[in-house]
Amino acid sequence: GTTYHYRAFATNADGTSYGADQSFTTLDCDVPIARTRDSSSITTTTATLEGSHEGTGALTTTTRGFNYGTTISYGSSTSEDGDLYIDEFGASGGGGGNGTFIALNSAGTDADGNIYTTDQFEDVIQKFDSSGVFVSQYNVSAPAPGVTTPTYVRGAPDGKIYAVDYINGKIIRFDDNTFASPTNFATGAGLANPMDIAFDSSGNIYVADWTNNKIVKLDSTGAVLLEVGEGTGSADGELTNPTSVGVDSSGNIYVLDSGNSRVQKFSSLGVYLDKVGSSGTGDGEFSFSAYASLAVDADDYIYVADTSNNRIQKFDSSLTYLSEFGSSGTGPGEFSGPMSVAIGANGDIVVSDSSNSRVQIFNEYFTGSLTGLTCGTTYHYRAYATSPDGTGVGSDDTFDTSACPPDPDPEPS
Repeated sequence: GTTYHYRAFATNADGTSYGADQSFTTLDCDVPIARTRDSSSITTTTATLEGSHEGTGALTTTTRGFNYGTTISYGSSTSEDGDLYIDEFGASGGGGGNGTFIALNSAGTDADGNIYTTDQFEDVIQKFDSSGVFVSQYNVSAPAPGVTTPTYVRGAPDGKIYAVDYINGKIIRFDDNTFASPTNFATGAGLANPMDIAFDSSGNIYVADWTNNKIVKLDSTGAVLLEVGEGTGSADGELTNPTSVGVDSSGNIYVLDSGNSRVQKFSSLGVYLDKVGSSGTGDGEFSFSAYASLAVDADDYIYVADTSNNRIQKFDSSLTYLSEFGSSGTGPGEFSGPMSVAIGANGDIVVSDSSNSRVQIFNEYFTGSLTGLTCGTTYHYRAYATSPDGTGVGSDDTFDTSACPPDPDPEPS
């Protein structure tokens, strides 16, 4: 929200010549920002514009949409409701399973967008498709090797599914999302009470070990590659009861250090880099539960389930607070004890709204469908998000409609 003045200069043997004074104003700190993304589904007369809501301020804005036209002056616009809420599923049920929950704990996802839930009082993993339609369930206590009250279930990039068994200090791996061939994984890793896992682009597995106060990095065979955490405590790099872990595209490691009410960032080699958080209700402050989690999306944004504050907070990869969504309640977009957050299909933000016995789905990405375009034409467009505080605009981008088809019945010359 500051105005800056500047001028260019060039110096040679004859002296210095200065350009005229110019100025620019940075965006207000609470102005929402929309980033323009590549357009898609382009034909001769149609196109789908894509954008994402980013930046600071509340994520539920008044309006978001696109400016577009054949020049950078655009000339036309399209807009939509700025609510991030998409859908929800689940209900409270005495028996648990089949789309109902006794005490919903977590909601994890796999590479195909399927959603997996766990229940604090029911030894069952439930599987739903990306829209929340119940698919199947797995009774984890009956077949070998068995799991006791799994905390998190998440899918690896290679299609394998991992269930974390906090009580017995182990991890169960399934061959695929049909829960095929369950086997004990990482039996020699010395895990005490693992809470959550994450994966990097190379297929390595990261485990948040609550009791041992560290993050353990494993290869696909379960061999230990690295331990992260400089001991138990509250100093930089130290951990107290870590409940979740995430990895960004550069291999940096983010740890939800629940006992210290903060998130810490480590390099791919386990070197402490930065932190954010303390106990409280303000921006970048937290009130965690014992099962709280974080998730890192494809653009390296970090989402944190701030359980007792009934919200999801968003940070960039430097752990700078950006925005939040959610409040206490039972309506769409409201929470009662959100335990976990995961990234699903198409960048969906999947949240286990535990005390409301439901999973809610959100998305910061938005689209606009254009029709009636002229074939063989270059169009300019940009995304925007508007709130009472002002407007943030993405950079200009272009797309070309397909070439005009040949005249099917040309006049003879």
